[in-house]
Amino acid sequence: MIFEKIKELRENSELTQRDIAKILNVSKSTYNRWETGEAFIPLHHLNKLCIYYNVSMDYIIGLLGYKSKNSSTLPLNKTTIGARLLTFRKEAKLSQNALAKILNTSH
Repeated sequence: MIFEKIKELRENSELTQRDIAKILNVSKSTYNRWETGEAFIPLHHLNKLCIYYNVSMDYIIGLLGYKSKNSSTLPLNKTTIGARLLTFRKEAKLSQNALAKILNTSH
């Protein structure tokens, strides 16, 4: 789960929720909801955390069990990303609109 990883990374860095909220330019209560799993973290904030902690998004979302470096300089494979999103959406029984709302984007 994403919330478990971001909490683990924060605690291992000896930072408070307030510290990370300030880095992300959000309120502490907003960050707390992401860390407790009460709300989904928007992708742009998740990406910012990956860059801050120097880990891949795959690690944070649980696709990798080890901390790989953030590879933000690599080109994104849109086909692979689309296929993974489709799989996730179907497993979660979400419509495109519902997933877009969670990700804070358009369908």
